[in-house]
Amino acid sequence: MPTYRLDALIGRAAWERCRSEIPFVQDTAGPARDDQRMTDILELYPRLVVGDGAGACAFYASALGAETTERYTDPDGRIVHAMLRAGPIHFAIKDADGYDPAPAAGGVPVIMALYVSDADAVAGRMVAAGATVVFPVADQPYGERGGRLADPYGHLWMIAQHTERLTPEQIQARTDATYEQA
Repeated sequence: MPTYRLDALIGRAAWERCRSEIPFVQDTAGPARDDQRMTDILELYPRLVVGDGAGACAFYASALGAETTERYTDPDGRIVHAMLRAGPIHFAIKDADGYDPAPAAGGVPVIMALYVSDADAVAGRMVAAGATVVFPVADQPYGERGGRLADPYGHLWMIAQHTERLTPEQIQARTDATYEQA
């Protein structure tokens, strides 16, 4: 079942009226201070780290009818990011590398990718709450500002925000250039 933001469906003014007139949509915790305001959470999806990205894409196509909607590779052809859509859901695949090894038996092979309106603010809140920085939030060549954090429970979170609208060809070209510089 699709989820819709009520303010987007009825308009911001009507939403504000509802919030003030209908008890079930009022904030129960009272007004938030400026330092408590959250950034907008825009998207969350799992990134599956695998030993054979191409094989995993083929498997999910066969098993779930998944379609690969994006695919970017390093110079050796390993998948650095592939987005798959199966019905109404999407998830990403990436080949294991020196930063993200494929899971061992019993390991947890998922990186949660959280897109927000302010990656720095969310990363700061996560660190303040006990997360550790794996990769600091920084501008990335593929049109995003983001970093990676580990929560206190061992889960990895990629926190990012879009900064540019790029075509798939531009992203692949920038990915190639990044590996050429390394």
